[in-house]
Amino acid sequence: MRNNNYSKVTRLAFIMSLFLFNCVTTVFADSDTTFVVENKKITVYSRDGKVNISVHDIDGNNYYKTAEYNYSYNDKQKNRLINIGISFPRNKEDKCTKRFKAHYPFFYIGRSIAAAEPFDFSYNEEMYSKHSKSFEWGFSFVNIAIPFNKAKTFGLTSAIQVGRIHHHFKNNYVMTNDGVRTVIQEMPIENMKKSFMAYNVLRLPLRLELQNKNFHIGVGGSLELRCHERSKYKVEHEKNTTVSKDVNMRSLAINAELSIGYGVVSLFMRESLTPLLDTKLAPKCYPLTIGIGLVL
Repeated sequence: MRNNNYSKVTRLAFIMSLFLFNCVTTVFADSDTTFVVENKKITVYSRDGKVNISVHDIDGNNYYKTAEYNYSYNDKQKNRLINIGISFPRNKEDKCTKRFKAHYPFFYIGRSIAAAEPFDFSYNEEMYSKHSKSFEWGFSFVNIAIPFNKAKTFGLTSAIQVGRIHHHFKNNYVMTNDGVRTVIQEMPIENMKKSFMAYNVLRLPLRLELQNKNFHIGVGGSLELRCHERSKYKVEHEKNTTVSKDVNMRSLAINAELSIGYGVVSLFMRESLTPLLDTKLAPKCYPLTIGIGLVL
């Protein structure tokens, strides 16, 4: 696209060179001449022995800075010879091509809550959660951005994300599976340091995003694949003990997402609209994550 713009500028320069030559050779007095080429309004005028050229768009907005050129002629010749080097300095707005980009963080980390209902920040008594220890972290790859307007400030974005989520429980509470149902119960284990459920996610987000040079805000949703769930606990001076590899987790989920950021920093909130576990066989909870990420 940029090369195409320069090609147009070259054609404009050539046409103006011919026009300017004819203009000055026929009229030496101060005068203004205006003509339109490829939707650009070009004004050529002579002042104090200098030829000035300005280029505007059809609406009158200055497209290029005004350029000045000296010319000379020989009175003894019937035709005046003018040497002009055509070079248009661009306005600051045209020095670089604006690009619409997706602001998904390359790396993110956040606090994870096992809420009783979607968008519920109250404590879920069925999960015996320890929110201060529960977290999510992950990475974003293959960002896609499709602008909807010419200014490239609004459009659709997507990416591929992978992550790891840990839901921690209160001391001595462990998530177990009796072969059918998943329960969280207190167990008489001495020196237990932590107890948690962990799983991996593969996520495909889709957001409508509004952005300018530094600021961005996006709202949308995501499709999430959950896998490799584990229920574990750790006793002091020992490795993690796996209690169960099947906690009746729902493998597919739909999330609502919101992000807002400035520069390379992005804040986000993600709320699952699908329960984490099968509510017929396990406690009901909806993962909610609030976090921060680094956008490259």
